[in-house]
Amino acid sequence: MNEMEDIHLIMEAADGEMFLDEWVKYKPDVVLMDIEMPNMGGLEATQRVRSQRTDLPILMLSTHQEESFILSAMKHGASGYLLKTAEEEEVELAIKSAYQTGFYFNDQVSLSLLRNLTNENYISPNFSSAVELNETEGHILKMICEEYTTKEIADQLHLGKRTIDGYSANILEKIGARNTAGLVIYAIKYGIFPLDG
Repeated sequence: MNEMEDIHLIMEAADGEMFLDEWVKYKPDVVLMDIEMPNMGGLEATQRVRSQRTDLPILMLSTHQEESFILSAMKHGASGYLLKTAEEEEVELAIKSAYQTGFYFNDQVSLSLLRNLTNENYISPNFSSAVELNETEGHILKMICEEYTTKEIADQLHLGKRTIDGYSANILEKIGARNTAGLVIYAIKYGIFPLDG
């Protein structure tokens, strides 16, 4: 953790109660919260933090990858979900993404779950504003939200796979999203992919 570029560990807590006693004093930019801790677990601690500060990115750490655990974390106010088996590179990416956008999800989290969470306002990312997408980019973004693969998008639009990859990269850069999950949340937030169909 201490060796990650531009990331500094400023506090540690053995359990949720200790974290609640200390976090305000240290003013962290991002929190890594263990879902299972003695005395008070991460879910309750996160929920209590949310009663005081709604914008602090809190990434839940867990050994469980079932959707029920992810949904429970989001309902309690988590801004993202990381497995404890995640590589250091992903942890670093998650922290930086949470700091910059207010959330982080990897592609293991299903798009249908993200749609559900966003619709119920469990996720509220901090995109600065809507960006201008051209017609093709908008169409590709909608297809990504509908879970089409790159090959399927290429076939339907009669374009090469590498061309679609290029469009996707441009969309990611324009929006400032890190991955497909971020694109879905953005599309829902700005009505590009309305949940009511």
